[in-house]
Amino acid sequence: MPATSRANLFLLGMLSLLLELILIRYLAGSVWNLGYFPNLVLMAAFIGMGAGFIVYRRFEAGTSELLFESAPWVLFGLALFVRTAKPNLGFGSWSGAVGGELYFTGGPAGGPADLAWLACWFLGVCAVFALISQKTAGLFARLDPLTAYTLDIGGSVCGILLFAGMSWLEWPAAAWLLVFAILFLLCSGKRLASLPLAGLILIALWQDSRALKVLWSPYQRVELSRPLGRPQRISVNNIPHQEMFRRQDLEGSFYQAPYKGKSIRSVLILGAGAGNDAAAALVNGVERVDAVEIDPVIARLGRELHPLKPYQDARVRLHVTDGRAFLKRAEGPYDLIVFGLTDSLVRFSPMSQLRLENYLFTREALGRAFSLLSDTGDIVLYNHYREDWLADKVRRLLEASTGRKAELLWEQRDFKGFRAGKSSPATTASADVPTDDWPFLYLKGRGIPFVYGMAMAFLALLAGLMPFLAGGSRHEPKLKLAFLLMGTAFLLLETKSIIQCSLLFGATWQNTALVSIAILSLILAANWTARVVRSKALLPASYALVVASSAAGLLCPTVGLLTFAPVYFANIIFSAALRDQEDAASLFGWNLLGATLGGALEYAGMAFGYRALGLVVLACYTGAVLLLYKRGPRT
Repeated sequence: MPATSRANLFLLGMLSLLLELILIRYLAGSVWNLGYFPNLVLMAAFIGMGAGFIVYRRFEAGTSELLFESAPWVLFGLALFVRTAKPNLGFGSWSGAVGGELYFTGGPAGGPADLAWLACWFLGVCAVFALISQKTAGLFARLDPLTAYTLDIGGSVCGILLFAGMSWLEWPAAAWLLVFAILFLLCSGKRLASLPLAGLILIALWQDSRALKVLWSPYQRVELSRPLGRPQRISVNNIPHQEMFRRQDLEGSFYQAPYKGKSIRSVLILGAGAGNDAAAALVNGVERVDAVEIDPVIARLGRELHPLKPYQDARVRLHVTDGRAFLKRAEGPYDLIVFGLTDSLVRFSPMSQLRLENYLFTREALGRAFSLLSDTGDIVLYNHYREDWLADKVRRLLEASTGRKAELLWEQRDFKGFRAGKSSPATTASADVPTDDWPFLYLKGRGIPFVYGMAMAFLALLAGLMPFLAGGSRHEPKLKLAFLLMGTAFLLLETKSIIQCSLLFGATWQNTALVSIAILSLILAANWTARVVRSKALLPASYALVVASSAAGLLCPTVGLLTFAPVYFANIIFSAALRDQEDAASLFGWNLLGATLGGALEYAGMAFGYRALGLVVLACYTGAVLLLYKRGPRT
């Protein structure tokens, strides 16, 4: 195979992963409330890629290239549709509940067209990835399977590194799309795509030019505005998020409540935002403030623009990091620990249902905060809780974590503040509250919301229809099912690894990127192992090691090495199964399709907790290994 074709396969792997990350971030900043559901974009990408790999044999070389060249036109149409139609996921204008899970919002109320708009952009994402992946599959099929898989994964690693670099530099969406355009043109032998790619970049520039100031942080689209007669406002993904209070705004506000009748010298603020909590602490004479904010752009806007300049005061130390990670290394003691307005509008990873702040609101996190208090110290939580059940759940969580009675500190309609401290009356309250294994503060109770159950059913139905798309596939059903199960299990395994590492090291974008790179690097190592070790015992031995390492991880979840060991052994199973297959590209498509089912099964964590997902992983790999052994001769 010519070296240029190998290079093209590598570039297409990079292109696909880069586009996946771009669309997850770009669409979350363009479709109201999509920041809560980035997994929809991820699953659309997997569906498209799986379909492209499964049906690639239907197209001759010329047709395949024409389909590939049409991808930018579909992408341009998708961006234009999102910009002009302004689709919404259907929440109300203030808050939304989906099957018992509460979401904070500030966009327009949903309407009857929302479902149709959802279908339009979801299918648009599927189509873009299908058009790109059918060409990738054609190149994949010309190589031996492990070489092709290595090139594809190697390109994906570079795609993550490239997007991580652009995130670190805080480049805007137009710059991401420019880089994508250059890569696309390198993969194409023609220049027919230049026009829609240029249009795509112009749409992104137009979108950002219509606001006073727009910055793309590594987490979200951040917009600065100045409403008439109001303090400067920061919006996130088109939703009003926070304001920068002036001194007259602070006086008499809820920010003063924790200081009334208290002598407070040291404060820890988790979710410090643009600086209002820190400014209130300084106004009340606090001598030392540790302010923790995860978003570097919001923190910088606070440093530069807050009227009281709290982050420029020598008494304040600003920490741009994850709040839970800071709690682990904080020394204290603090007279006051404030869990501020931490209602983030994004997930920390598109593979999970966790928001950036979920691990701040668990029994273990608040228990750790309580241990950092001085002898007279207090923990304070406040927010617009929207629903009575959420406020009650926060109160119960605070009591269960501290063993102290929670006091209602402030109440104005749905805005409430709670305080519990070392001097508060003891309580023996014990309730089913969020824990590190089930960290769902905004979910009313354990269970899979109905809408998620429908999504799981839809994806299962889609998997059942895929054989019709595959046409005259030469693979027997058992083999296809085995690869589908491995895709399902691996997506869950990858999700568990990212979640576990976020708990161990913090839910920052840097850690998520590093974990993703580590997982892909383990895939490359597994490919090498399967290429070198040709023994028939490799498959059963790898399965045994998956079981053993997964069980060890369940028993010792805080050991980082045990988070990654199952990933390596599981990929040896996949690589050993793939290496001698004919038409490995279409089997890889079934594996990608299985990943969409894995994304849906992740919802089970909302009912049973994330440790239970390990049992699903083991069940899927057990089924896959049995199918690989029981199937007939290889074709």
